[in-house]
Amino acid sequence: MSVVAYLKEYLAEKTASMATQVVMFSVLLFGTSGVVLDFGRVYSEHSIMQSFTDQAALAAAAELGRTPGSIGRAVDAVFGGLDAEGNDLAAPLTKGAVFSSGEDNQFNISHLVFLSDLGADDGAQSSMTGIQSDIVYVAFADGGSNGDQSTAALEAKYVIAVAQERSVSNTLISLINSGAETSAANSNIVRTVAAATKQVNYCGEFSNLVMCSPRSAMEAAHPDPSSAADLGEFMGYFEGARFAHITDYTNGSEQHRLYRRRNPAMGSTDDNGGLISLEGVSDICNRLTSLPGGLSTSDTDTLERYQAICHLAAATPRDHCIGETLEIVAAEPEVITTALNVAFNMWDAPANEVIHDWPGTTLATAMPLFQPDRLIMKGKVWETDQAVRLATSNAFGLGGNDSSRLHYKPFIDGLESSSTDFDLILPACLRSATAQAQCGTGPSSPGIAPYIGSPATTTALNAFYQDNYPNHFAYVSGNVGVGPSVLSFFDVYLQERDIWTHATTQLSSSFFDFTTYQFVTVTHANAGDPLTMSGEDASLADQTPFPEYLNQTADLYIDTGPASDASNSVGYDSNLVDPDDPTTRRRMSIPLVDCSGMTDPDGDGIFDADVLEFVDMYLMQPPRPVCLNGTDQCNNADIVSSTVFTEFVEKTVYIKNTFPELVR
Repeated sequence: MSVVAYLKEYLAEKTASMATQVVMFSVLLFGTSGVVLDFGRVYSEHSIMQSFTDQAALAAAAELGRTPGSIGRAVDAVFGGLDAEGNDLAAPLTKGAVFSSGEDNQFNISHLVFLSDLGADDGAQSSMTGIQSDIVYVAFADGGSNGDQSTAALEAKYVIAVAQERSVSNTLISLINSGAETSAANSNIVRTVAAATKQVNYCGEFSNLVMCSPRSAMEAAHPDPSSAADLGEFMGYFEGARFAHITDYTNGSEQHRLYRRRNPAMGSTDDNGGLISLEGVSDICNRLTSLPGGLSTSDTDTLERYQAICHLAAATPRDHCIGETLEIVAAEPEVITTALNVAFNMWDAPANEVIHDWPGTTLATAMPLFQPDRLIMKGKVWETDQAVRLATSNAFGLGGNDSSRLHYKPFIDGLESSSTDFDLILPACLRSATAQAQCGTGPSSPGIAPYIGSPATTTALNAFYQDNYPNHFAYVSGNVGVGPSVLSFFDVYLQERDIWTHATTQLSSSFFDFTTYQFVTVTHANAGDPLTMSGEDASLADQTPFPEYLNQTADLYIDTGPASDASNSVGYDSNLVDPDDPTTRRRMSIPLVDCSGMTDPDGDGIFDADVLEFVDMYLMQPPRPVCLNGTDQCNNADIVSSTVFTEFVEKTVYIKNTFPELVR
């Protein structure tokens, strides 16, 4: 007899009326307790199963990496596997069940689903049905599978672990329904899933500039492209190779061979009610109240570009971590030109605020964050040309600033420089846009690949030394060349900064005075004196460095103001720069990304790109802009193309952290 039938018979007895209320209360209490007990069993079992499923998803995700064999390792981590001799590599992941029934007394994973992307899913956690289109591979516990494992290994970023269903019986309901004509469900099905990915963080001093990986273009020049699986190792074969990075508004997205990372969020105040913290570059660049140009416009696009200029112009290395996927945008010619010119002591608006508006203000202490390089040799010299200054408008870019790039000419005092177009150290195949596109496709060609020039020869390095440092070559080295340790122009740069621009002995010379008709001896520098700091004398090829000691800006004020008036300075205050400052402003650690696989998910020009490697690149000279009129004489707003010339130094030193992470 069932409990229900027994109760009906009991209630039919008249003599039992006094005990009816007690019995009914007891039944209700018993039933409520039973329901709570059954619910608790189901909840507990589900929690244990979910923990197990999470563990399985994390174990599989830990093996992902979009490398050959990653899918196989992920499957073995969950289901176990055998080596070539048939021995167990690892036992399958299992966990003992407590309240559920099944073929065995343990939880098991039914199958693993590998996906290239984890899209939005508004369904129940137990289904994740909204992401089926991104499945690249499925592996089952019995060894079956769907998909090409080798291809999926290079695509899979996420994995979903699906546990085998388990049944948890409802003890009280089963008892109540015993023998009943109609019964409720006597058990509950417990099922769980979990999604995970392998997070990768790279930590180092990375630039906001981003380059497309040049591997595909350079493979023709590599003796054995397949021998170097690591991109950094592959690039190492081309140490000293010189690159032309194109930013171009006229030729479509394919020509944007140089990108930049998307700006962080902008704020206007901090937690101190608007008081600006001057602890780092981000504190300056990410607040309207301190961002150069931030208070001069309310246009969102202009502010976004000002912010990009600020971050790219910063001199101070910033230790930070980034993920394996970056949000990037095409590098704008005017942004790149304005920002990178700062390293060469050329200050276009809005960067000019650092040297024109900051001295004597609360922001002055932040000026060292944007100092130019100690050596700013650039092939052009500064001239006070009123015509140039007055010809510039206050449109975005220059604003008529005395420190603008437009004040730099290829000659001084009527003496023509040997380098007239910022190309002091460029190989022939990078000197024009046409030549860049046809730079070479093999080791026997003038270059390595389109837009990539071959490393400099010893002959070229010596020619540069003799042409640009004739005094050091003649008076200090005794007509001895660069030496065997100088293998690249970056090595030349280090020599320039630390050796060639210093006098090892007292330097003097004499000239014939036609007034007195006699030779006059002139002492130029004492032993140990810097011959140049980052002075503008380092801009004229056939006079660099003439051995007079010249501070960076001490003798370089515009004609309209006294030398004591810092507001008329054409460059960075020399008092803020140590003559032996170790900061290598022109060496940048740049992420290499997979441009062939990047996506624009929202169609707004913000691309998702996978990081492949980080490389150190040497900025050889200021960017070469081209204006709408075909010259370089225009406001930055009218620049339609800019070329950045760099030299590959070596693979960047950084820290890579990997860890699996649950995402759903």
